[in-house]
Amino acid sequence: MTAWQGRRILLGELAGNSSTGWERVVFFLRDTGRPADEPFPKDSHPMPLAVRSPQTSQSIRPNSARTLAPHVEYRGTRVIRVVVCGLILAVSGAGLAAAAEVRVPQQRGLIDRSYRDADGDHKYVVFVPQGEPPQDGWPVILFLHGAGERGTDGRRQLAVGLGPLVKLRAANFPAVVVFPQAENFNRPILRTWSPFAADGRRALAMLADVERDYPVNSKRRILSGWSMGAVGAWEVAAADPSHWSAVTTVSGGGRPEVAARLRDVPIWAFHGADDRIVPAATTRQMVQAIRNAGGRILFSEIAGEGHDVWRRVYDSDVVLNWMLAPEPNRPELESLTLPPDRTHAEQTPFTPAMVIERAMTVRLGQTAMDIIATGLPAALEADSLSGRLEDVNEDMELDGRTFKVRFGNLTYAAELERAIIRAYGPDRVQAEVGLRNIKLHVGRISVTDGSVGFTAGPAEVVVGHRQPVWLRIEARPAIDKQRLALKPLRTSFEIPDYNWFVREPQGIRLQGNWLTEEEVKTAVVGGIYFRRETIEQQVRSAVPSLLDRFGDSIDLTPLEEMVAALWPLPVYRPEVRVVPESISTDAAGVSMTFSVAVASIDATAPPSPKKLFASAPPAFQVGQTTDLRVGIAVDVLDHISSLLAGSEAARIFTTDIPERPFVELVDRKMLAEVLPSATTLATAQGVETALSLAAPLRLRPLDASRRQSQNGIGILIEAPRLDLDVSTVSRAQPDKLPASVQPKPVAHRTIAAPSGDAAESLETGRVHAALNSGDVETLTAIFHGELSLTQPLSLEPVVLEHGRMGLKMVWESAAEIRATGDARVERDGPEGTAADEGMARLFSRGWERWTEEQAAQISVLPEVAFGSAAMTLRELAWVGTQLTVAFAPAPTRIVNATEAGVTYQVRGPYSRWSETRTLAAGQSQSFAAGTEIHLRPLRDWEFDEIAMPAGSVWECRSPDHGRKLEWVRTDTDPQLPVASE
Repeated sequence: MTAWQGRRILLGELAGNSSTGWERVVFFLRDTGRPADEPFPKDSHPMPLAVRSPQTSQSIRPNSARTLAPHVEYRGTRVIRVVVCGLILAVSGAGLAAAAEVRVPQQRGLIDRSYRDADGDHKYVVFVPQGEPPQDGWPVILFLHGAGERGTDGRRQLAVGLGPLVKLRAANFPAVVVFPQAENFNRPILRTWSPFAADGRRALAMLADVERDYPVNSKRRILSGWSMGAVGAWEVAAADPSHWSAVTTVSGGGRPEVAARLRDVPIWAFHGADDRIVPAATTRQMVQAIRNAGGRILFSEIAGEGHDVWRRVYDSDVVLNWMLAPEPNRPELESLTLPPDRTHAEQTPFTPAMVIERAMTVRLGQTAMDIIATGLPAALEADSLSGRLEDVNEDMELDGRTFKVRFGNLTYAAELERAIIRAYGPDRVQAEVGLRNIKLHVGRISVTDGSVGFTAGPAEVVVGHRQPVWLRIEARPAIDKQRLALKPLRTSFEIPDYNWFVREPQGIRLQGNWLTEEEVKTAVVGGIYFRRETIEQQVRSAVPSLLDRFGDSIDLTPLEEMVAALWPLPVYRPEVRVVPESISTDAAGVSMTFSVAVASIDATAPPSPKKLFASAPPAFQVGQTTDLRVGIAVDVLDHISSLLAGSEAARIFTTDIPERPFVELVDRKMLAEVLPSATTLATAQGVETALSLAAPLRLRPLDASRRQSQNGIGILIEAPRLDLDVSTVSRAQPDKLPASVQPKPVAHRTIAAPSGDAAESLETGRVHAALNSGDVETLTAIFHGELSLTQPLSLEPVVLEHGRMGLKMVWESAAEIRATGDARVERDGPEGTAADEGMARLFSRGWERWTEEQAAQISVLPEVAFGSAAMTLRELAWVGTQLTVAFAPAPTRIVNATEAGVTYQVRGPYSRWSETRTLAAGQSQSFAAGTEIHLRPLRDWEFDEIAMPAGSVWECRSPDHGRKLEWVRTDTDPQLPVASE
């Protein structure tokens, strides 16, 4: 029995003076049986309270009663009657234990929740770990998502960032995670999660909601965000630095002005070095500002990664362990290695809003088909050539008896050594597959006439142990349920006498005294040899399933990435799926036409997707080339932009654009010169200007006479209507705002009171600085104009470091930008026209600056890889209204970095060694094979064989100046940088 058991507990009440409404009061607990200065014991338990309103007599239900820790004040609404449930006179150990059980969660995993304030219900998700919570509670993480996940569905925020990795690790993820969702599209992205914005304030209230309802450790409260959420994480952390035990930001920088407030916060920032959406420089600037302020911050800039670096960061045990226990000098941070991307296993539902038929074409000529066939053995999964076969049942006459013979539990597995695929006419392809070590496993063999016989098993038949056995398949290419398929027409498979054997059966059981065990072994082995044709038929019967697996292994992701890479706008990157539509074969290759499905912008499912047609030809009209060519109908981008035009996602604030190119559009002095009637500019705390795509884009081939560059291809972009909106920004206490923008009072969703304040939702009564400040931001519109834009550009292929190919957008001559006015608004004479033209001039300066910055950015084009085979971009061309990309075999390059010549031999996957070659000092040699090649150095006794993948670059080096040579691969990404302090 503790010193607290049996003592009297009194409840004090400080009521307000008003007889109506609700007022702020303080409740506290005091033990009347102990001195006032005696400290509360550390192991004391929380105590549940029930609260009732004097006007409505509405009470909190007992199972949702608040928990009040001893010696902690609770600031809430005015109450006339308070009941201490079961604890008014005395507290026993058993009663305390029962009170603590109120907080044990019944549901685990991802749980949908709703937060209610004066604006209604707001959906969010909380993840609750499996198992029992630690004694001091689970750590709790608040995750802030990016701009693309805004909405009101309450689930989209789980698709990107921490959500997919929590799903993958759901069985053992060690922390409670709160996933709020930003709802407001009508404010700058960089301030969406600000604690002064509605979404930021709600996120903090939702976190407090969870902390009250679940057993969490408030001393291990972690803040993390990706992209827009990373920007918000900097802001939220700066508003109240001591509120957070650790902060991680991914792919988003902050405002250096707040850096001094963050110098004592444990922070680890991540950014992809190749990020085209938010440049890594934004995080570098923030990190340096914190260090200049005396702070210690970890920063990892990940080489070879772009904006989606979250896929690897959030899956790192090192990163997760640091978030839970931030220690700046942990040894493993000095050699950070991120795990490979696993997030594609966690696919979110794709909700199409538009299907564009005849959008793309693919020509797979025979040369390209040969390269792909070479890579096929390495492309197949280890278990691709395995499966189960039907049982074999037959009758056998022997010694005047009729025996039932059954081979049951048949499975097979094989190794693919080589594949040859040819198209040889209309709707016909032929595949020759060299199989090695085909193992036919017979689980059970039964031979009986009812009186005598035997059972045995397992036994095994091995085919192709000496050399490959060829399976020949003639098939018809087809589209089956929106997937590429090969329908078998004829098959051929014969086992040579010298290239197979049978292993003796095990587990022999005799029935009667008909045969001995040795005789059974002989009978089984001989019987199987006698049934070679049956085995050949069993192999042929596996062909349909093998072809199905081949169809499933075709990855269309590179085609989808190609569509996204051509998107020319700084807003909204389309999410697309490429769907096979039609297929045709001829003697030189295979042609295909694809539809492009475009995801709904807000993830809501329309009754049926909108169907449109682009200008790509049907499959049978595609040119019969022998290489690999991908064509994209230029009007596909027109159709995608029609889905975007006029939506909230098509709106971007100029301050959200990296490097702030449109600085004139938010400069009060410059705006005042072109907007003389905007008198509020002088008193405004800031200005925000938004650009919106109000009408679909038009993309067309650019006439050669209008082009400045002769590299690549030319495109003319027309934006017939861009909306330009200018607003002033004000931030003030609610009672100092005009009545038209007064914020509504906020009520906690589980409190019966009609009003309250944000502090109610904090279990300990601690008031978060940002929530308690009461400051709110408002935007007041002062100008609306409409512009049109015409801009020529070139798409140029460029060779990147390590031989990879990229696509560079080169903006040609200056854009034609005109103010078209706003037909819906009456202009006040010359001033209105002057304002339109003046705003067009300011926009033109920013557009010119933005296009100059874009010229330095390059989209890395994906290689077309299939196992060990790879092809890379060779040329771009217009074929009618199709932008056509031609691919060539990816070359493998060797470089002699020594001071003397080196001798070597090379061979392909199925060829013999070449004649001896010599590469002079400082020289290089390329092999345009598109497949893996093998190199054998020839130096004294050194005959090591080096496998060089397609597209790789190798250097011959001599670290000891000629005594020893080594071949080093140099095209791989450098080692990930260590976390710096």
